[in-house]
Amino acid sequence: MSSDDPTDVLPPARVDDPVDAQIIRQVSRDGRATLADISKSVGLSVSAVQARLRQQVLLAAERIEVECRLTVESSQGQPGFVDVLATRAPTWLLQFPSLVNADQRETLQRDTLGATCERMVREICETLEAFTTNRTLILVLEDLHWADLSTLDVISSCARRQGPSRLLLLGTLRPAAGTSPSALSRLHQDLAIHDLCREINVEPFHPSDVSEYVSLAFGPVRFADELAGLIHRHSGGNPLFVTALVRDLLANGIVVREGATWRLTAPVERIEPSVPATLQDMLNVQFDQLLDQEQRILRRASAIGERFAAWAVADGPGEIDAVERVCETLAERRLFIRGAGMGELADGTMSGFYQFHHALYRQAVYRRLSEVVRSKVHRSIGERLETLFGPPTLALAAELSLHFEKAHEYERAIKYLTLAAKNLERRFALRDAVDVLFQAVGLVFVPRIGGLVLEKDGLARGGDRLAALNRLQASGHRR
Repeated sequence: MSSDDPTDVLPPARVDDPVDAQIIRQVSRDGRATLADISKSVGLSVSAVQARLRQQVLLAAERIEVECRLTVESSQGQPGFVDVLATRAPTWLLQFPSLVNADQRETLQRDTLGATCERMVREICETLEAFTTNRTLILVLEDLHWADLSTLDVISSCARRQGPSRLLLLGTLRPAAGTSPSALSRLHQDLAIHDLCREINVEPFHPSDVSEYVSLAFGPVRFADELAGLIHRHSGGNPLFVTALVRDLLANGIVVREGATWRLTAPVERIEPSVPATLQDMLNVQFDQLLDQEQRILRRASAIGERFAAWAVADGPGEIDAVERVCETLAERRLFIRGAGMGELADGTMSGFYQFHHALYRQAVYRRLSEVVRSKVHRSIGERLETLFGPPTLALAAELSLHFEKAHEYERAIKYLTLAAKNLERRFALRDAVDVLFQAVGLVFVPRIGGLVLEKDGLARGGDRLAALNRLQASGHRR
């Protein structure tokens, strides 16, 4: 554990499939080039998996010599990196101007005049094959979901070559994401069908894994399990988000050092993690790449909550199908939301339901809304939900009051808070009804530019509420 940054520890690896050891054995003993794809959820760090694979290299292979660095110049009769490139891949050597002098550069430019992409792909494959004849080479390519078509061509060609080669190409990717997901998906599927690649799925952390990480970061602290539960609920077990949240709690003084140990400055139940700035920036980039319609639907959904109905997001009945299509597309691409099945609304209407991957995704989208936009979105959603409201759907009153309060429609919010209190009273939840009425009375005196929210008659109604409140409190105490 680092004394400067306690979060700078390696999270526990969650790879249950022993395929990683099989890959290493295949490379080291059979001498066959292999591609391993580490599939990960959005933003998922795979450092722990890479570290585990490195351990497998050392443990599973009996006679592996891993080159930590490539020798630039030849030594002890062995050709160096430059020599191999000059002989087998001059088009690639030309891309490293610092490795060649002016005379060599002029010769290379002359020899590679008119070179094609196909030649570059062939040359790098032959170079890697030659370089791994007597040594094992592991190449790690991060974030293949952003790879261009030329990079995918190199991967495809390397995987399909039949000659002996001690080459392991380790790639990380987010499934169904990036600028050309179809090309990557087709390549992945084709290589898997021909047994030319293996997939290692990195699963999200369980709460016990988060607790282990907290213990690794802060030592054997008593709050590890409680804090881990909070972090898991807000991060969905995403390792990158877990580590970012822990760092944010440190930066905000929620977790502080006290002598040789660590303590919380607030009870866990009162901690409300926000979206760390680094994650907000990353999610902003992803959000900005979405289509305008996708952005609009996610903005409205973020104002509803982590779980939402397509019906509520739509502006009217004619838009429901379009909203469901967009949500299905986003869910298939694993962008921000996932499907949550079909559900019944308060009036019995059936609708498709969706939910954000976890709280941080919803918060990141909601934080992008200005106060003006938030007010308009909440008003629009509240008015949409009002069309469902009636005697059979009194349970909607609390949700309606929330939307109108955030829309600064305080009179309408008070109306639905009063109805929510009556509904609670009918269910003999008198203490809850008292709390709701206290909230309603508080809204009566919310200041606004130019005066109070309600006029004199409104304040009188507030006085009636106070009298009712006193009666309810007395009734509640008698019970």
